[in-house]
Parts: sequence; C-alpha cells; structure tokens
Amino acid sequence: PSSFPLLARMVRDARLLLLLCGLIVLTSEAAAVNVIVIGAGIGGLTAARTLVDNVELPEGTTCEVTVLEARDRIGGRTYTKPAAAFNFGDASGGVLDAGASWIHGSNPEHPTTKMCDALGLERKETIEDDIQLFSSTGTAVADTGASFGSFVEILEDAQWGASDGDSLWQSMAGVTASDGKTRDSEDNQYWLSGLEFNEGGKATTIGAVTVGQRGSEMDGKEEVLPGGYVQLVDALASGQVKVGTGVPQLDVSARNPPPESAKLNILLSREVVAIAKKGELIEVTMKDGEVMQADYVISTLPLGVLKTGTPTFDPPLSVSKTDAIERLAFGNVAKISILFESAWWASKITVDWFGITRSGETARGLSTQYVNMHKVAGKPVLMTFAVGPGDSNPASQSPTSSFSLKEIPQSPTETLRDVRLQMNPTPQTFRRRGGLAAADAVDGMSDAAVWNATLANLKVIFGESVPPSTYKAITVQRWGTDPYARGCYSHHSTTSQGSDYAAMGSDEYGGRLLFAGEATDETFYGSAHNALLTGQRAARAVLRAEEIAPAESLNSGTKQAPGIAAFLLCAATLLTSLFGWSK
Repeated sequence: PSSFPLLARMVRDARLLLLLCGLIVLTSEAAAVNVIVIGAGIGGLTAARTLVDNVELPEGTTCEVTVLEARDRIGGRTYTKPAAAFNFGDASGGVLDAGASWIHGSNPEHPTTKMCDALGLERKETIEDDIQLFSSTGTAVADTGASFGSFVEILEDAQWGASDGDSLWQSMAGVTASDGKTRDSEDNQYWLSGLEFNEGGKATTIGAVTVGQRGSEMDGKEEVLPGGYVQLVDALASGQVKVGTGVPQLDVSARNPPPESAKLNILLSREVVAIAKKGELIEVTMKDGEVMQADYVISTLPLGVLKTGTPTFDPPLSVSKTDAIERLAFGNVAKISILFESAWWASKITVDWFGITRSGETARGLSTQYVNMHKVAGKPVLMTFAVGPGDSNPASQSPTSSFSLKEIPQSPTETLRDVRLQMNPTPQTFRRRGGLAAADAVDGMSDAAVWNATLANLKVIFGESVPPSTYKAITVQRWGTDPYARGCYSHHSTTSQGSDYAAMGSDEYGGRLLFAGEATDETFYGSAHNALLTGQRAARAVLRAEEIAPAESLNSGTKQAPGIAAFLLCAATLLTSLFGWSK
C-alpha cells in the first residue's frame, strides 16, 4: 500500500531523532563539572581534596576544582608562622602555631589523627588536668581539683536555674558553692576565663543555657604538632595525603611523592565580594573585579566574615541562615608566644599548664593561662593567651570607644584593674558591651605592651627578680583585627537557637551553594576537625548530585554511572538504523 513508504520514513526519522537526542545527552554529560571552593583553610582544602581524590568520570568528562583564598597564604585560621620571619631561630613548629594548635580528643579514629598517622607526623600530648595555679599574691593554690570543683558546682547550679536569653555571667550571679565561694571569687574567675577560652567569647555574651552544648566530644588526648599544623595544610594542598569520602569512615593514605596531578588549583589574593545565582550556574565576583562561574560553590568563609555583610548574596540567603548568622556568636582569642634564651621557669613549673588567678573581665583573660612549651616541645617558649571579644556581632553596631593601654603595672602588688586607658592618636576601634575583654584589648596594644602585661603576671608567680626583663622574640596573633577571620571561632550566644548550626550548614540555591567550616555543624563547633568533617560533607553533596563517585562511597543506593544510559540509547539507535526495518 502507498502508506508503507511514508510509515518507513516516519520510523527512520524517529530513530534519527532518538540518535540525535542521545548524542546531545551524552555530550551534555561529558561536559566539565566546575566547582569553586572559597577559602583555603582546613575546611576548604579538605573539601577540594575530597573532590579531587574521589571523582570517577567517564572518558571525556572532567571535574575542575578551583580554590579561592583571600590571603597570600593557605591555612586560614591554622597558621604556623615561619620561624625565621620572627627571629625564633630553631624554636620552630608547634610553638609557632598562631591559630589552631591542638587535636582535641585525639584517638586512632579521629580524622585529624588519621592524617597525622598516614603522614608519620609527630604529636605531643598536653595534660590539662594537672595544672599549677597561683593566686594574685603569688601563693600556690593547694588543691586545684577542689578549686575547679567549686566552679563546676556554681556553673551547674547557674545553668539549672537559667532561662533562654540569660547570659552565663548573669546566671552565675548570686550562686554560692558549698565551700562558700561565688562567681566573683578570684580562683573562680580563673576557671571562668578558661571556659571563655574554650568558647571564644566572654561570660556576658555566652548563653547560659547553651554554653558548651556541642553535639559530641571526641574521646581522646589533647595533642599538639611540634612541626605545626602547616604540615597538614601543605599535605592537603599538594596531594601528599589522599582521602576517601568519609563514608562509612575516613580512609587516609600518604603519597610520597604526590603526582603533579594531585596538586590542588589554589588562587591566592582572591577576596570574594559577591556570590550570585545565574541560571544553573553560580557566579563569584572578586574584589579586583574578576568574575568566575561554576556549577557548584562551596563557601568556607568564617562566621565572623559573614557577619560583616561581605560577600553579598543574590538572591539573598534564606531567612533561617541569615538569622543564624546574626544570632550565633563569633569569639576572639589572641595567641601569644614568647621565646627566651633559656627555660628559666623549669625548676618551678613541672607540668604542661600553669596560671594565675585575676579578677575582672580584662584581667582574668590577659596572660593568665600558660602552656609550658619547654615541656611539650623542648623549646624555651611560653605560650599564653588573651581571651574574649567585646561584641559578638561587630558589624551591627558603631564603635563606642577607642583606646590604647598607656600603662601596665610593673609591681606584683598592683593588679591589671589599675591599668589606665587613654585615647590613641591613631587608634584601633572596637565595640564593647558590658566591659572591655582581654582579646579586644590586645588588638589595640603593641607587642611591647603585651609583654609588659605578661611580665607583670610572671613576676607575681616567680618573684620580682626571677623573670628576665627582656625576651628573645615575641609573636602576637590578633585574630580580631584579621579582615579574613574577624575573630577565632563560633559559639552559642544568649539569643542563638539549637537549630542555628544546622541552618549554617544547609545548602542554598537549589543545592548549588554549599557551606562548610567549624561554624556549620553543632557537633564539634569551634574545632579544626569540625571544619575537616564539614568540608567532606560538602564535597560528598557535589559527588552525589553529579553521580561522579562510586555510590557505595557516598552511602547511597547504586546508581547508573553518568553517560551509560545515553551511550546505550545511541548504540541501540545506530544498530537499528543499520540493520532495521527501513531497508
């Protein structure tokens, strides 16, 4: 019948149409997947490393990963300062870790410990429970365990009676321990400073109900790296360490030497000022005007930076995330390392930690806690700290005062409460609420002034004539004035909610914009290993969405490899075209 030729042509055209569609799909799936990671700290480097090490692609498909870092170095808030640059001679390594120093809860299954083990890195334990504590008159506290127990009793009673919105400082007022001590007792002020150090905030802004409410704690040792965190940072960047996806657990191995192809593509001095969704792509704009686009963006920007309103987001971030950014607090801790000609304190200090009790918001947090790095790392170095920010959201308020330290007490009979403040001709400006916290004070002090404050406390502990009047070298890391950090680490505030950390870690723009970093999960907030784990989480989200890694490594059901369906469709159509009915 005359209709048969027409039917044959229709069948032929349909097969050709199927062939064309299959080729289009195959070509589409063979296109590159581009990922931009913002930030070359532990979180960003781990995210990029996880992507590069676990991608399995069909032939012709590529996955391009680019890391953008605002600084002229990698590492973020892990920063092992070069010894030579600070005249520290051979006193290098862990004593110069100006940012993250500890592996908290180190054990064989700890992700950071696994990397260290794979790389053969030396670790040293610091024991916090055994501490030598001295009063403001230089008298040794006889029973530090009982002293700490008194503080814990006050803290627990205060939390029991606290309501949402109460600060830790407020809730502890009026509570008396069974030994008669209160919040304002001098040794309890020391322990309070330790809690402020742990949270990165100060008692007047830390939420009483939520303080310390991490989802979990790693069970293990407190360890430092004598060679510095830079060893892990460099290994992640170079590919010396190879990581799995973290599912069901993190697999780590070393590559010596790493192949050139394993090296991450890291672009330094790239400050991101805007992130926008452009169709199915995410556009990233840098301060110098450079624009890049990617299928996915993983942001590891610190909470402190997000609080400033830069970068901008178009469309705006979800209300739950912006509320979380506003409510969660971002702390401030300055880290101080002082190198001496010799370990002159070694005959009196036989433990890893020692300290002096001081009262008052500034005094209790300024050079009162010391790490005996001579015992830990064999170097004549004391590490101390300045703890506490003036405001948890510096972008939200105008500066209320400018100041500098004019005079630091030199006599052991004086206290830091006698420190006088005066206007500085070229001051740093700070926001303060309820008093001046120590870390903010140090942000406005010279290194010499920091040394004088430290020396005053050391003279009380050891005697007027024992500490040397000078040091060999000093380095002070002021994270509060670092424009790419704006502080140290996150914690719950008086207004934050239990869901805020989950909101910080949620994706935006239909899963195209992902977030990682210590402030994006409540489980281990404030730690380097939280940054590592959330970096892996973000990388897995990309691998899963694009189906470019083995399904079993992503803890999901088996899925057909990309491009296979299109290939089978094309093959079937070609065979039909060659041998089919249209001859």
